[in-house]
Amino acid sequence: MRSGSKQRDFIVGFLKDAYTHPDAQEIYLAVKEQFPHVSLGTVYRNLEFLTENKIIKKIQKTGGNDRYDYVRENHNHALCRKCGKIYDFFFALDKTALQSAVGAQIKIDDADFLVVGVCETCSNARAADNT
Repeated sequence: MRSGSKQRDFIVGFLKDAYTHPDAQEIYLAVKEQFPHVSLGTVYRNLEFLTENKIIKKIQKTGGNDRYDYVRENHNHALCRKCGKIYDFFFALDKTALQSAVGAQIKIDDADFLVVGVCETCSNARAADNT
């Protein structure tokens, strides 16, 4: 990646090491520890640049703030609607079947899924509450 700024490079490194899918505020706080004078706007602009250049993914529709993930390999996300944790999952996409479902309106290049459910930890806690 062409180095655009020290803050941008820091954000990429932070997301490479973070498997928690942090939101912009969490990323901002981490950047601010290294660069005390950084603004939240600078962090948002860098997140937008990195998303547009497919270096990171923005995970939207999580019921809260957008979350971010470093693009390691093609994967999708599962959201627990109880605790809000996001899990990575790998799914071999059948582009032919997906294209057939979408029809001719758009030629599919890529797909990004967010599935929603209840994680095992929350399910077990709920089951324990019912006993």
